[in-house]
Amino acid sequence: MEKIKNRNARFVTCMCIYKIEEEPIFFEDYLEGSIAFDFKGENGFGYDPIFIPKGDTRHLAEHSLEEKNVISHRGKCLVKIADYLKNY
Repeated sequence: MEKIKNRNARFVTCMCIYKIEEEPIFFEDYLEGSIAFDFKGENGFGYDPIFIPKGDTRHLAEHSLEEKNVISHRGKCLVKIADYLKNY
């Protein structure tokens, strides 16, 4: 990506509830950000060391677990599923 100017990126989570003989119900959430030019941080895995969340200057791997949980696309998707199931 050395010469790529548009470094916008997003993490995507898609989860599904499927019950036999019913239509599947999909839930999605995202974490918007950009791809950094370097690797930083030790907290995380995968792309965390090169991903900078939108509105932040730190790489995702520099965030604490508590900070990551607040912005987590996986966590927000699970909250959507839990809210759905509470009202099901």
